[in-house]
Amino acid sequence: MVDQGGEAGVFRVPGGFALVGVSGRSGEIAVAAATGAGSRALLDELVARFEPADSPEDGVAVGFWALGPHGPRLTRRAIKVPRWSEVQANYARATAGSVGRLVSSRAPEGGRLILWHGPPGTGKTTALRALSRVWSDWCSVHYITDPEAFLATGSGYLVRVLTDAPSAPADRRVPWKLVVLEDSGELLAADARERTGQALSRLLNVTDGMLGQGMNVATW
Repeated sequence: MVDQGGEAGVFRVPGGFALVGVSGRSGEIAVAAATGAGSRALLDELVARFEPADSPEDGVAVGFWALGPHGPRLTRRAIKVPRWSEVQANYARATAGSVGRLVSSRAPEGGRLILWHGPPGTGKTTALRALSRVWSDWCSVHYITDPEAFLATGSGYLVRVLTDAPSAPADRRVPWKLVVLEDSGELLAADARERTGQALSRLLNVTDGMLGQGMNVATW
């Protein structure tokens, strides 16, 4: 079948069924098996069969999440990113120093919540893109397109993003994730609880609370 320029098909595979959709340079895989564990193993096996698309020399692969009618959906896409050295001079000395310390780090030290604020047009997204380039060898970027749904009352979306990763050997270190929630200043307002409920509490729990224990996750 064809949908908005893409193609999809259902295939019978050992252990279950797979729905594979391809659109442009990205694709999605959904599986069905007799058990949840079987579905997870089948999905990991199928994903491993696909060679990742080569990112351009100045690009980084980013995962974009959105909550759809059938649950959270992930789309991976390579985006063009600058080098920090190319944009560093655009920032005030204090700002460049703070971002520079992040750029030179190899893993979060202390807390895992990075707050970046300022008026539109001050370079927040550009700095994030530059940071994702430097961290790309040890940290993957996951961009949440709908932060309100991500931090809503139900925790299924949040847990899916935090735990979504192919299974790895026991001796392999789990790579870090940087979960990005842009335009989320309302979570820090004085009346945040009245307007957004427990969103801020959930965010803090992801970074330094019980939910974040044992997970290499930082939140921007």
